[in-house]
Amino acid sequence: MRKTIFLTLLACGLIAPRASAVRLLLGGEYWIDGNYNAPSTVAIGKGGVMQFSLDATTLSEGLHTLYYRAFDSAGFYSPVQSWLFYRGQLANQRATAVTTYEYWTDQNAHQTGTVVGNEVQFTLDASTLSEGLHTLHYRLMDNQGHYSPIQSWLFYRAAAAYTGGKRTLEYWIDNGELKKEAIPDDGSLKLAIDGSALAEGLHTLCYRIREEGGHLSPQQQWMFYRRAPQQATRISWVRYWWNNHEDKAVQAEVEADEDGNCLFAQQLTVPEYARNDGWSDERLARLFIIFGDDLGHTSALQWADVRYPEIQVLLGDANGDGRVDIADVMTLLNRMAGRNTGNFVEQQADLNRDGRITMTDVVTLITLINLQIEE
Repeated sequence: MRKTIFLTLLACGLIAPRASAVRLLLGGEYWIDGNYNAPSTVAIGKGGVMQFSLDATTLSEGLHTLYYRAFDSAGFYSPVQSWLFYRGQLANQRATAVTTYEYWTDQNAHQTGTVVGNEVQFTLDASTLSEGLHTLHYRLMDNQGHYSPIQSWLFYRAAAAYTGGKRTLEYWIDNGELKKEAIPDDGSLKLAIDGSALAEGLHTLCYRIREEGGHLSPQQQWMFYRRAPQQATRISWVRYWWNNHEDKAVQAEVEADEDGNCLFAQQLTVPEYARNDGWSDERLARLFIIFGDDLGHTSALQWADVRYPEIQVLLGDANGDGRVDIADVMTLLNRMAGRNTGNFVEQQADLNRDGRITMTDVVTLITLINLQIEE
């Protein structure tokens, strides 16, 4: 079946000429459906009329799209125009039997089979599919090579039970190289990703977990912004806390000496809240610490387990330095005002044992100090 198509093209409508040069409408090119890599070219006749015959004999029955664009003597193209048309079935090409079926999942390779006795049966192997939603596509072909419309069904691939084998983390940035890291048996993995070669701007980190049997987890991804590299001049602050009490974290400034070295020297005492929270073994607490520079960059989180001896409670020693003096009064006042107190021993600061730090504790502490002075 051939269709003869006439197109009248107005240069002012499809291609806007430049005032500085004379440009002529030379021809056009057209293609059907997705065959844009091999367009057919036709010249423009007199009066701006283009005539060509469209061979539709190889097209399957159903809707198709004809695409067309014009070009001029300067090599500029017009916007692409498109038309829908229906390819009917010729009388001498009527099928007598359905012979073949074809199916595939998502964008994977097509699988084919032969129709036997007008029945279609096949087994779909979903073992290599990741957990989540997938699409099964299916169509038939007759003995004239015509395809039926594609039928599609959504289905959910449930996660396979973990068999206890080795697991591997697969990750990549944008469309970059796939990298792999073995996951330890305890399931924990610390991953350091080098982003120094990335351009400034938004990037996407993608990752998934592959089990020993080949099963893949759903793909996870995060967007992050890569800033232009800058050189930090100094470490400016430190932040630390005990056990899982990050809400009680203390942040302190790091001073630089006259040689430019950044120093943080402070005697740390395991606070009372970390001694009796049941988070770790008896008389063992974990200190978490992180540093930051003057550009806002932070170090990796560091931690250390600290074993502490049983200590005698020194009532009034709010800052835990082993003495009861005016410094403890200032520690209580700063605590009540919400300011950073550094080390704070609540068990020794709560002098009246009511579970709160109030002015009553401050007055009691001053009285206790005066009694020491009198003695």
